[in-house]
Amino acid sequence: MTEFYKNLRNESIESLRYSKLVTEMLINNLSIEKITNIQNPKNDIFIILLIDRKNRIRTRIFDFQPADAVFFRIWLGQDFSDVEFEVIDRRHTGENLNG
Repeated sequence: MTEFYKNLRNESIESLRYSKLVTEMLINNLSIEKITNIQNPKNDIFIILLIDRKNRIRTRIFDFQPADAVFFRIWLGQDFSDVEFEVIDRRHTGENLNG
């Protein structure tokens, strides 16, 4: 087993997913157009709009537990600080979304 593989096995799921996103962007020359973070009571969903070389939009969706989403959100903010970042907070509204 290589050191690279050993190191990746010890990484958190949010770190691996973030690495996958950035790697895909670099390989395919994609850029982020917009990030939307929907904060639900039991999960955080990230919808990331990517633009390819032909100006087509691709989307990537990531779903995390709220405690794990914190790291993913911080990394996105640090690496892509110039990208529009929308947060939709359904966690603290007190509304019953089921009816």
